[in-house]
Amino acid sequence: SPSVSVTGHAAPGHKRTLKCLAYDFYPRSIELHWTWAGDAQEAESGGDVLPSGNGTYQSWVVVGVPSEDQAPYSCHVEHRSLTRPLTVPWDPRQQAE
Repeated sequence: SPSVSVTGHAAPGHKRTLKCLAYDFYPRSIELHWTWAGDAQEAESGGDVLPSGNGTYQSWVVVGVPSEDQAPYSCHVEHRSLTRPLTVPWDPRQQAE
């Protein structure tokens, strides 16, 4: 089943980008999206599924949010290996530069 990493990165103009990375999954088909308070958010980039080189795949989605927006953003992952969709909340205290 996919491993999932959620990170926030400071961006120019009082913004921050949130990245949701899913990796080490097989088969290739996967669905990733961000939500804010339960509402799906349009991804700014990502969505491609790429081979990791070890027989598994990786994919990611990125959204841009106002830097003062603290929560509740979550990444949702649906994959055949999961019995139910995986929801990974973003923790604003774990800011990556």
